[in-house]
Amino acid sequence: MAGGTDTTKLVAELRADMTDAAREALGEHLRQSCHDLNNPLGTLGLELFSLDEVLVGALESLGPAAHGPAAADLAELRTILTNLTQAQRQLEVTVSALQRFARALS
Repeated sequence: MAGGTDTTKLVAELRADMTDAAREALGEHLRQSCHDLNNPLGTLGLELFSLDEVLVGALESLGPAAHGPAAADLAELRTILTNLTQAQRQLEVTVSALQRFARALS
């Protein structure tokens, strides 16, 4: 959806190929799936935010020690956090595209 599918064309094809009832069932299934995905995505977002806060606090608590032997591990944790945050945001973009597609089916 978010990566290049022409949703307008796809909706037109589905309108031509599917019955109204089948298209409505597909739209409802997509809307429910998006709703079901949004709850864990929201939890992920909140937990990633909390993890970032904890990591910042740990770095402040460690002070100069954060630049010692633990520096590589702390940098790796920061990279992991960044990657997870980007993945969570991309999933939100995908769910949003699916929601728009489901609305277009109606």
